[in-house]
Amino acid sequence: MLSRSCYRNQDTSRSRLIGPKRVRSHRSVVTDRRLVFAEQSYRDNSFTEVTSIPRAAVLAARREGRFLQRGRVVMDFADLSRIALRTGILFTGAARRLVSAVNDGPDRADG
Repeated sequence: MLSRSCYRNQDTSRSRLIGPKRVRSHRSVVTDRRLVFAEQSYRDNSFTEVTSIPRAAVLAARREGRFLQRGRVVMDFADLSRIALRTGILFTGAARRLVSAVNDGPDRADG
């Protein structure tokens, strides 16, 4: 597991109408073939895949921290699109691990 972010519904009248509080954690997993984004439920500790991307589609990842977004990672894709991910507000460990795994992974060393 390389990165995570947690959020919780606020205890307001609106959230009570929506339903019970749900705590979820979003994770990024880099394998030799895919970049997987998953959501972990703390209720039963299960994972649900949100989306996955072939590693060949990811050109590069780099850290581009900003104010209160020190863990910001920008990923460039083969179709020339890009996405910015927030892996942390103050700490950069998850961002460093994600960038390293994407840029220096096993399939990158061969090419």
